[in-house]
Amino acid sequence: MKYANVKKINLNSKITKNIIGGVVNRVPLVFNKLKKTMELFTKEIIDKAKAQYHLGSDMESQMIIAKFFNPTGAGTWYLMNIDPEDENYCWGIVDLFEVEVGSFSKSELENFKGPLGLGIERDLYFEPINTKELWNKLMTNAQV
Repeated sequence: MKYANVKKINLNSKITKNIIGGVVNRVPLVFNKLKKTMELFTKEIIDKAKAQYHLGSDMESQMIIAKFFNPTGAGTWYLMNIDPEDENYCWGIVDLFEVEVGSFSKSELENFKGPLGLGIERDLYFEPINTKELWNKLMTNAQV
C-alpha cells in the first residue's frame, strides 16, 4: 500500500540530529522539574520499623513494613526494621542480583539517582506481610 505525502526522514542530517538531540537532551531536565522526590521513609514507617528492631533477624515474628524499588532497573528492598540508635541502618530482604537478608542504608536509597535522574521509589500499594511468608514467596518465584 502506498501512502500519499509520506517522506523519508534522514536521521543523519544536521537539522534532524539537532532537533532529536535537543529533545533527548532536555527530557531529563523537564522530567526532573515535574517530578517531586518521593518520601521513602515516612514517620509511620520509621516508627513501625524501630518497634521491630529488638526482634533482630527473626523472620517469623516480624512484618515487612515497606517495599522500595528501582523504577528503571534491578533492585527491590523490603524493610523489616530500623536501628533506633542509627536510623540509617535498615534490615530486611534485598532482591538485587539474588535474594538475601541483610542490612541496607536508608541514605543510599534516598540519594540514589538512576537513569533520567529517577530515584528509588516506595510501593504505595504495598500491604505489610509476614517476613517469612514473603521470603518463601521470593524463594519459589511466586507472585509478590
